[in-house]
Amino acid sequence: MSNVPGATSCAHGSHQFHSCRCWSRRGGDIVVIIVPGIGKVEIAVESAADSRVNGDGKLCAIYSKARDADVEAWRWHAETPPTRKALVDLTDDEFETLKQFAKGD
Repeated sequence: MSNVPGATSCAHGSHQFHSCRCWSRRGGDIVVIIVPGIGKVEIAVESAADSRVNGDGKLCAIYSKARDADVEAWRWHAETPPTRKALVDLTDDEFETLKQFAKGD
């Protein structure tokens, strides 16, 4: 799909998923997602909350998925150390929402 490291797409049934590298900053107040073709997209917790209150909540769901992926990447699993590399799986719809947000639409 792309030459961006960590970005892939795969099909599951009739849905396509995009795995994008992500991490959080400022104690989780901001998540950063690498979007192929666009680059870094930052979502502040305020933007995510505003999307839930005044919109359809899609941006809030994307923020939560990325934050959860980052927390999971830093978690120990029994004797297995954390990977510290988070990937968030986005549906086609979520991927398009993120691209529109990045463009400021």
